[in-house]
Amino acid sequence: MKKLLLLTFISLFVTTTFGQKNESKVREVLTSSQHIKVVEDWSRVASFESGMAEYVKFIPITITDLKTGSKTKAFRVDMYIRSDYVKDLKIYKKAYISYDEVQDFINFLEKQVIPNLNLEIPKNEVAFYKFNSIELSFVYKIRKKNKRTIIINFNSTDRDNTFWTKTQVKKIPELIKVLKTMWNN
Repeated sequence: MKKLLLLTFISLFVTTTFGQKNESKVREVLTSSQHIKVVEDWSRVASFESGMAEYVKFIPITITDLKTGSKTKAFRVDMYIRSDYVKDLKIYKKAYISYDEVQDFINFLEKQVIPNLNLEIPKNEVAFYKFNSIELSFVYKIRKKNKRTIIINFNSTDRDNTFWTKTQVKKIPELIKVLKTMWNN
C-alpha cells in the first residue's frame, strides 16, 4: 500500500512539474525546424532599462523555415539582469511572444494600463495589472500616489527571471507603437 501511494505521488509530481508547457509556438519552430533563417528588425525596438544597467528589449523577428518556406512573426524579448543570488553574475535570457499573443497584449496595455497610468490609489493599497503570455508576464504595479513599477517576469523555473523598473513607466506607449507595427504588417 505504501509503495502504491509513493508511486502515485511520484507520478503526480512528475506530471505536474514536467508536463506543463512553458514553450511558445515560436520556440517550437526554433527548436523543431532543421534549417531556419531569423530576421531581427532593430529599427523597431522597444526597451526598458533599470538604474543598474539592466534592460529588457522587445525585438520584432521573422523566422523562415528554409525547407518549407513558412514564416512565423513574433517578438523576441531579451532580458539582461544581475543575479540577486550570486554576486557580480550577469544573466541574459530570451523569451518569445508569438504573433497570436500580440493583439491580446496590445489590448491589455491600451485598455488596462494606459487608462491607469495616472491612477491614484489609497495609501495602504496596491494595484496590479498583469498580462500572461506563454513565456513571460508583464505587470504594471501601483503603490501609493506615484510609486509605479513595471515588472517583466520570465516564466521559467530558475530564480533569476525578473526585471523591474520604476523610471521607465512612461515608455509603455512606445511599446504599444512597436507592437502595433508588427501586428499591422
